[in-house]
Order: sequence, then C-alpha cells, then structure tokens
Amino acid sequence: FLPGDVPTMDVLFTLVCDIQTKRRRRIPVFLVGYEFWQPVVDSLGESLKGSYDGQFIDYSDLDIMKVIGTTRVGITTAME
Repeated sequence: FLPGDVPTMDVLFTLVCDIQTKRRRRIPVFLVGYEFWQPVVDSLGESLKGSYDGQFIDYSDLDIMKVIGTTRVGITTAME
C-alpha cells in the first residue's frame, strides 16, 4: 500500500481484518514509505497496549503489516 487517504486506510484495514479472522489466506501486506506508515503502525500498537486484553485484536496481529522503504524492497521480500 502506498501512502493515501481514507479509502486507502479502509481497504488496508479490511484486508488486515480478513487475514486476522482467516477469511483470506495470509499474504504479505507491505506499507511503502516509513514517513507515512510508521506513525500509523506505532499508533495502532500504542492503542493496543493494555486495551481489550487480547479479546479482539492481539498485539501480534500488527505483524501482518510490514513497513518498508521502497516498492523494490517489497518485491524482493515477497520473492524470498
């Protein structure tokens, strides 16, 4: 996923939710651009600490997403 606006976030979180609930097989979800995506992922992680006590979203679910610097890194990683 490249940096975007609300529709980008909607599609991203729908995909991650489907993977988390096993409605979709696990696939690499790469978030391209540290400046944009790292604060988003960090904020999600902070909001999960201590909230819900793992009832709905587990902290390890953040591993579904991987923040990368360039699309080239994503392609290389996906090919491994």
